[in-house]
Parts: sequence; C-alpha cells; structure tokens
Amino acid sequence: MSVEWEDIEKVASQMFNIWASGGDFVFAKECWVHLAEAGLTDDDTAVTRTETLLRLVVLRQIIADFSAAKWGENAETEITYLVEGLAIDSLCLGLLAAPHLEHSGALFEDEYELREAALAAVADALKAETFDCIRTAYGGQTALYRRLSAMAGGGDVDYNDQEYDFEANGNDLNGFEFSEHGRR
Repeated sequence: MSVEWEDIEKVASQMFNIWASGGDFVFAKECWVHLAEAGLTDDDTAVTRTETLLRLVVLRQIIADFSAAKWGENAETEITYLVEGLAIDSLCLGLLAAPHLEHSGALFEDEYELREAALAAVADALKAETFDCIRTAYGGQTALYRRLSAMAGGGDVDYNDQEYDFEANGNDLNGFEFSEHGRR
C-alpha cells in the first residue's frame, strides 16, 4: 500500500502555498505521482509511512530552495511547522534519525529541539533520493528546470516551449545549477 495524494492533500494545500498561482501545489501533486511510481510513497510499516510523509516535506524544501536560487524568494519555513498536520510517529522518527544525528541527540536541551533536529536530519537524508527521482521523472536537468521555473506562473515566458533558451547568468544560472544537484 502507499500514501495516496488524497490522504495528504489537505495538509499539502497548507504546505505548498509559496506562489499565489498555486503552481507549487500543482507541482507537488505531479511529483507525488512520480514518487509513487518509484515506490517512494509506501506505508507498509509505521517507519515507511513516517518516511513517506517526510518526503512531502522534502518536496516543499526543494521548491523553496529552487525559488530562493532562481528568484531570491525566501520561502523557508520551520520544519516543525511544515509537519504540523502530518501524523509523524515520534518513535519512527527517532529510528530514522538516529544514524544521522551526531552524539545520538544527547546535546539537545529539550524535546522540541531534539524533534526539530531529528526532522531535519531525516529530511536531509531523504532529499537526494527524492530529488533524483523527480529529476529523472521530468527527463533530466533541463526539463526539471523548465518545470520548476513554470510553477511561479504569471510570466509571459513559456518555460515548457522546447525552443525556450535561458541565459546562463544570474538567477537563471542559479536555478539551472539547482536543478542539477538539488541544492543551492
């Protein structure tokens, strides 16, 4: 079984609200289909369900990072806020985060700080696989760049036009480089 878009759509609509056009929400929905096709939305166990739910957060982070790279938009949101509507199991989160936390989490002052670090550690661990999946699904770096660029909407440029050729400088270059590696 897997987590279907309908299961998370309400939470996703609150999470993917960077662009007034709603393009980030549409892009996330498209990506969820690609992740499902790749077997990355499973919920066979409590651990895999937690991992799957955190992939939604990773998608939000990817969109925010691209928006920052290409347009200088600061769309970062605290990870604890992003997961508010998701049923993240604390024990499963701990199991997923343990291999990625320094000092086994012993240096955190309180439960909130530890949870935030665990969420960030798991999201970071899932980011490369999630990004690689969507880059492949869209047909590579250039196609992903075009699709991500189109999500802001409202422009007079058709990024899906195969004739569209961006200038390799400034923010276009930053956005294009992001679409290769998934990081700024």
